[in-house]
Amino acid sequence: MTTYGSSETAGGCVYDGVPLAGVGVHVLDADDEGLGRIALSGPTLASGYLGDAERSAATFVAARTLARPTIDSSPVDSAPDGDASRESAPTGLSERRRSEATPGEATLFFTDDLGRFDGALHIEGRIDDVINTGGYKVSPRVVEDVVRGVDGIRDAVVVARPHERWGQCVAVAVVTTERREATDDVLARLMGECRKALPPYAVPAMARVLETIPLTGVGKPDRALIACSPEWHNLRDPR
Repeated sequence: MTTYGSSETAGGCVYDGVPLAGVGVHVLDADDEGLGRIALSGPTLASGYLGDAERSAATFVAARTLARPTIDSSPVDSAPDGDASRESAPTGLSERRRSEATPGEATLFFTDDLGRFDGALHIEGRIDDVINTGGYKVSPRVVEDVVRGVDGIRDAVVVARPHERWGQCVAVAVVTTERREATDDVLARLMGECRKALPPYAVPAMARVLETIPLTGVGKPDRALIACSPEWHNLRDPR
């Protein structure tokens, strides 16, 4: 069984993709494929961060301050207790006013996770890692899962690289099981599998081959270090 939650939600509040009774899962600013920022609502939420009003107001947001409908697991009561009216939690990250909820009013906890909800919650990555290429949002995790399944590739990390036309493009750093002379063959297989499994905008436009994946102090891939290297192979134009 997998659980999803945090200290702000008093621990796990979604189990195997299904929220507990009374817990709402909301996808904010979802794209055409239903991918967006995950927010949570319900009785398990904290009221804020002790001694940090600014962070609290930015993270625990009153439902009434949001603008457009979300993809929701359940409706959120945006009115004070005693008012029978109910409506789906609205959203609109660019339009919302950050505001604390008053007692009895519905609150959404804005996570830093990217995901989708189709009856079950699927987490695709972190907001900070999302690649925005020509207006399309790409989760590195989705591309990495495809690339790691390619014959001859041991590991992969996907990052954003600047692109003069599309703002960013998808770039992948790989560790191969093949000798260096076989790099072209490995990258050709990589592109073939990605074209079959991914939408065109998510297919890597750049690649580099590493001996090992550099890690941060906490043992996670150092995406910033990988992305800043100038040593990349151009694979294609990202359209």
